[in-house]
This record gives sequence, C-alpha cells and structure tokens, in this order.
Amino acid sequence: MPLALYTFRDSTVSTIFIIFICAVWPMLISTATGTASVRAEWLNVSRVFGLPRLEHVTRVVFPASVPMILSGMRISIGIAWFVIVAAEMVGAQSGIGYFIWNEWNNLQIASMIVAIVLVGGIGLALDILLKRIGESLSFRE
Repeated sequence: MPLALYTFRDSTVSTIFIIFICAVWPMLISTATGTASVRAEWLNVSRVFGLPRLEHVTRVVFPASVPMILSGMRISIGIAWFVIVAAEMVGAQSGIGYFIWNEWNNLQIASMIVAIVLVGGIGLALDILLKRIGESLSFRE
C-alpha cells in the first residue's frame, strides 16, 4: 500500500490497484488450471464431432472448468474483501475499514465488534452466493 500511494499519489486509485493485484492472481491461476485439466476424452469427442472453436469452448471447455474458475473466484472475493477493509483502514476517510479503525481509536469495542461481524457476514454471503452459482453452472459426470 505505501508503494501504491507513493506511485499513484491518490488513495482511491491506490486502493483499487492493490485490490486488483491481490485478487486477480487466484482467479487467473484457477482458470488456467481448470482449462488445462479438461479431460482429453471430452476434447477428442469435441474434435470428432467437428464442433467449431466457439462451440467447443462454450459446450466443452467452459462447463468442465467452471468448478475451478469459481473456486478461484471464491478465493479472490475473500482476498479482495479482506484487502478492501485493510486498505480503508490505511488510506480512506470512509468505509467499514475506516469505521473499525476509528472505533478502535475511540475505544468503542462493542461497535467495532459489530462491524467486524458484519464484514464476516458479508464475506460469508458472497462465498455462499458464488458456491451456488458454481453448482448451477457446472454439470455432473
């Protein structure tokens, strides 16, 4: 965060940059792993049927790699949510992270704990939402 603040000289741009850098890698790695691990039999069947490239991707590769893609998205959402709160504690003048830090400085422990529970609840809800989306998009063997 200090390097981003020094480079961009704007806390909002620095925060967005840090969130992006922290959250993009789990998604990219999971997507690459998911697409590389599609069964060879499925790829061969797609070639035998002579599917065009776009249909090959949409009907074989994407559905087979959806579980890995969404696992990466779930990890990335968790990391992004954590980084958002931490970045707000460091360089923002509003937000839940700023509120938690401000309540800590004012020794308002009860409201700080409520805010922390709220952050955890929102993170859990986002994780459950992505899990359900993944279950609805993937197919069973």
